[in-house]
Amino acid sequence: MSQAPHLPPPVSFEITPARRTEDAPEVERAASALAAAAPSFISVRTGAAGVCQERSLALLRHVRDTAGARPVGHITGGGLARAELTERIEAHLAAGVRDFLAVRGDAPRAVRARPGIETPAAIRLLRRIAAAQGLEVTVGVAAHPHGKAGVTDSHGDVAALLAKQAAGAAFALTQVVFDAASYACYVARARRAGVTIPVIPGIMPIASPARLRRITALTGVQAPVAQVLELENEQDPRRWEEIAVARAVRLGRDLLDAGAPALHVYSLNRPETALAVAAGLRGETDAAIREAAIRDPRAALVA
Repeated sequence: MSQAPHLPPPVSFEITPARRTEDAPEVERAASALAAAAPSFISVRTGAAGVCQERSLALLRHVRDTAGARPVGHITGGGLARAELTERIEAHLAAGVRDFLAVRGDAPRAVRARPGIETPAAIRLLRRIAAAQGLEVTVGVAAHPHGKAGVTDSHGDVAALLAKQAAGAAFALTQVVFDAASYACYVARARRAGVTIPVIPGIMPIASPARLRRITALTGVQAPVAQVLELENEQDPRRWEEIAVARAVRLGRDLLDAGAPALHVYSLNRPETALAVAAGLRGETDAAIREAAIRDPRAALVA
């Protein structure tokens, strides 16, 4: 996937569609704020088995047509039959989406008994449908340096990543990582196994102890004790944002030093925080700039 040459280092963002239709304008404003930072791309999540697909497609169109950024749509195979996945792929292509992130995803409870479609098969299906329409697509996949939630076998994930590459994946985005050493070890194992695609680490500026606990429970990735204690011991919630940004910037720099080709920021639909991280990674470390970026997303763009 091409990278914006005027934004060193290359940074991309993830955003989540509104759960309620009435909240969609606020999420669109967040997407526009992120797009103004000239990211490599903005990925748009979708619900399990494509739930809320219409809101995802609307946000993808907004990212491309209004915000002027490169949209990446999520394609999930969990709990879906082949015909259902085909329908979702065709809807994304019809909406003008040409870049995708193929992930297994969690099936909704109503269809959890279905086996679903594994990611390599979903990639091949997507590429066949696009080729039949004369379209070129780029497909990324998920990588799990710490294993998936409830499954801590990252060696097994390397084998899965190799299978995704063989199916046509062009790049990988990792789940949230909290330290550069784990990322570097995972990439080294992947390279020894034959993985050659770029593996882009995902960082998440988490600005509250409660949210940090939820993220670790959802992902199965344990945050460093020091990070947990720093947030829990800070009595002023207004400082949490500053702590989260500073930690994310330090981690991003460590990841780049460890060989990361780019950085993917999980925005949690908080553009002011994600933009402050991007500003810090660009070297805009003046405290006044950082504080302004937290207060106003536009401040990260004008220093």
